[in-house]
Amino acid sequence: MRDLEKPKTPAETQKTREAEIAAINSAMTAIKPEEWLRRIMRIFNMVTRIRVANIVWWDYFAGKRNSKPHLNGYIQMYIRQMGDHSVRKIAKGLAKVGYPSGPPYFIAERRAGVKIS
Repeated sequence: MRDLEKPKTPAETQKTREAEIAAINSAMTAIKPEEWLRRIMRIFNMVTRIRVANIVWWDYFAGKRNSKPHLNGYIQMYIRQMGDHSVRKIAKGLAKVGYPSGPPYFIAERRAGVKIS
């Protein structure tokens, strides 16, 4: 009979979750700008596309000296496309381009501004 694994403490669970999120972020950071643009272009709704492009830019390109201008046009469009837009649509758009969605991390939802209880 196998010994049951000892339950993790809340601190151990938190540490594991942080390590998993760091691994996800590292993998997403390795995605090339051309690939991000290709993924973003698959989003049909232009307002959602602009919002998703802006989140991707802030998460992976803002402040990088050698970043290529693949998403710059969307950054400029963002100001013109302000207004009410469903955060759930933005979360779905982020999931479509590769942000993890749903349990246990809800990364797409959190970046879109969906309230997670």
